[in-house]
Amino acid sequence: MLMDRITRLFGTLSGWGYVIVFGLTVYEVVCRFAFNAPTTWVLETCILVGGLGYLFAGPLAQQERAHIRIETLYVHVGERMRRALDLLADVLAVLYGGALVYAALLIALPAIRRGEHTGSAFNSPEPVILKSAIAVAALLFALQALRNLFARRRNHR
Repeated sequence: MLMDRITRLFGTLSGWGYVIVFGLTVYEVVCRFAFNAPTTWVLETCILVGGLGYLFAGPLAQQERAHIRIETLYVHVGERMRRALDLLADVLAVLYGGALVYAALLIALPAIRRGEHTGSAFNSPEPVILKSAIAVAALLFALQALRNLFARRRNHR
């Protein structure tokens, strides 16, 4: 399904983002301590790339059903109760994702309208990018949770 491929693409790219963060951090350390020439842009870029990685890991974890649950409770109940708990988790994930989309739009839209920048020496548009990405990642999470819910219901009938 297209949504699964999009989720996997964003999740995989976000994982590679941490490799970029590592490389940029090494670059900053070399510039700062070897050449006494710190950058004005590496920290903000690392925060942006790392933040994007964190955001898009959520929908991928939801797709793979790799979220955290209380195993001590889960392993001590019967199969029927496990299915009920899984269904409840999917419903709660859809509700959480929907609420997060709404809340993210409340902060993203004004930031986009104002064209927010960091106000630092680099003055990047990081706030607009991250606030918008929160909304996109939340939407992807909610849609993935909804897909998981329907797939679970279809498989347990």
